[in-house]
Order: sequence, then C-alpha cells, then structure tokens
Amino acid sequence: PAYGHLVVLVSLLCPFGLLGAARFTDRHPPPGATAAPLRASDVYVTPDLDPHQITSGTLAYALGAGKAIVSTRYAHAAEVLADGRGILVDFKDERALAAAINGLLDDPGLRAQLERNDYDYGRHTCWPIVARRSRNLYREAGGQVPQWGRWCLLAPAGGFGGDAPDSLSHP
Repeated sequence: PAYGHLVVLVSLLCPFGLLGAARFTDRHPPPGATAAPLRASDVYVTPDLDPHQITSGTLAYALGAGKAIVSTRYAHAAEVLADGRGILVDFKDERALAAAINGLLDDPGLRAQLERNDYDYGRHTCWPIVARRSRNLYREAGGQVPQWGRWCLLAPAGGFGGDAPDSLSHP
C-alpha cells in the first residue's frame, strides 16, 4: 500500500503539535466502526481528488449521522450535498477547504442548519426505506415485485452482518 499521503498528513500536523489528535489506519474500518468518530466530529471533510468518484461510503454515513459536510466537487458529493446540504470546494484548493471548515466551526447556526438538512436527506436513503420505495415502484409499474431473498445473493460473501434490516425478507 502507498503511504505517501500519510507522510504528508503527519508532516502537516507535527508543526502544530496536533499529531496526537489524529489517528491513522491503513485498513478500511469494519461496518459500524465509523459511527462513534462521526458522532464526535464537528465537521466531516471529504477532500477526494477524483472528480468521477461516484460513491463514498463514509459520505453516506456522514449524511445519515447528520453531520455538517465539506467536500470537493466529486460526482457523489456534488449530488448529495446540493440544496444546502453541504459546502463544496474546488479540487486542490486548500485555502477554500480551510475557509469552509473554519467557517462552519465559527458559525454554529450554519453548522446546525447543515446538520438538520443532512439528517433529513440521509434518513430517506437508508436501506429499509430504499427497499420499500423500490418495492412500491415495481408495484406501481405493474411489474412483479422481486423476491428480496434473491437479492441477498448479491450480498458480500459474509452477508450483511448486523446491518441487515428485517425487511430483507419479502414483506
């Protein structure tokens, strides 16, 4: 694995004595492990450099947790942070990124508004609601409602673990 980005991050934190305030890992967190750090954060920042990034699990978690979000303008972020749900900055614009983060930290009212907007949006994108909407869409279109159990075959080899909603079985 490449650790160049970690070296850069550590070198940026050290002069300010902030290295102890950050934790780094070279592993993807297990399901559910992101909830506590998200709850403890004031602002969630996703400075992705790929404009074609079509999905971000941690961005989805941050929306669901109702966090104020600052992001670069990659595809997924631009879509879900529209309409007052986050602050978007240009790629590789560190000054704009810092200004957006500091602006949210200095303005609790704006941060609270983004948190409400994100929570309201994110709660409609969780799996049980998406499954129910998909089922209703099939019904409205006059098609046969798929058997949810068959969809589970597309799940990871280990299954969905404790994150699987009860509605995975056909309602």
